[in-house]
Amino acid sequence: MLISHFHSLLKVMLEDRSNVKTPVSNKEPYFPVDPVFRGDATKSTKGKEKYPGVSYSQRYELLCRRLVLERLYNSACFLMATNAKHTKITQPADDLTFQRFAAALPGHAVTFLGSQQK
Repeated sequence: MLISHFHSLLKVMLEDRSNVKTPVSNKEPYFPVDPVFRGDATKSTKGKEKYPGVSYSQRYELLCRRLVLERLYNSACFLMATNAKHTKITQPADDLTFQRFAAALPGHAVTFLGSQQK
């Protein structure tokens, strides 16, 4: 995984492989896990709710989205890339594409330069 940031712009790249797309279960021995990381509840054989968890790729996507929504970052980009001779890069979330990220750069640069002139 690669995380880089340019002041308040965030870019996350995760290796695109099967184990990052598989739901990961949560253990909650000390405090409850954020409900978005639990996944959709199913009933176990004992009638108790069971949560499958969400995948690492979904977790990174949620992280990027939340950082922007909570205004900790102005823009975020989430990419996945295969580790192959001919690398394939995918953008799993329409709101976290490189195009949106790049569109935010000029405005961020203007704001940064304006703050340096004071």
